Amino acid sequence: MSNQSLKSEVKSVGRHSLIYMLGPALSKIVGFVLIPVYTRFIAPDEFGVMSIVDVAMTLTMMLLSMGIGDSMARFYYAETCSLERRRLVSTVLLGPSLISLPLILLIVWLAGAACPWLGVGPQYQSYLRIAMLAAWCSMLSEVGLAYLRMQYFAKTFVTVVTAQIVATVILNLMFVVVWQQGIWGILYSTLIVQAILAVALTVGILWVNHARPAMHHLRHLLAFGLPLVPSVVTLQLSNYLNPLMIRWCVVGDPISVL
Repeated sequence: MSNQSLKSEVKSVGRHSLIYMLGPALSKIVGFVLIPVYTRFIAPDEFGVMSIVDVAMTLTMMLLSMGIGDSMARFYYAETCSLERRRLVSTVLLGPSLISLPLILLIVWLAGAACPWLGVGPQYQSYLRIAMLAAWCSMLSEVGLAYLRMQYFAKTFVTVVTAQIVATVILNLMFVVVWQQGIWGILYSTLIVQAILAVALTVGILWVNHARPAMHHLRHLLAFGLPLVPSVVTLQLSNYLNPLMIRWCVVGDPISVL
């Protein structure tokens, strides 16, 4: 590769990376701006429940994905046949959704037993169940967004993420401020937006690729992706636990940390 081609490729990667960072950054900014609204209409004790369930949602989403979305690029660019690439994409989209569906139904069924273990009151059993369904939809959405990033569909990615943020904010304000639903309203809006996004991305990408999934692709994706899951989950757990450990070292009281 010539120096000019390498420089052009580096610029392209940098430009797209900045674009892909725009969505998460915008989401954080909007969430920060809406903090005064949420603190006015949501009881303080419910924020702890929402935080715990949010951690459970994130970890569940990582487990359900089985690392398949992360391994998509590894095998996509290794394939030289256009048909096999399209079959691989179909496998990535349908594989995790079909394999994890019985698992998520089992998790939903066991949500009541998990509430005491998570430190959540029994009145939030339905809240946890809905959150697990939202985690399943979020997993499908993340796989679809990963495909857009892999294909360098930057404009489409930004459009989708922006629409997702706008829809979430509107629904949050409607549920929380207008209909006074508290943290339940935030959960409802998350489930609605993620479900619509998951269906739209999955159907759209499958329509563009129009190829059947292949079992041999699924085996390769699982063999590559599953070993990545423990490290990803451990890293995410450390991100959540480190602030709690720091606070515990400062105050010396585990109860006050929570």
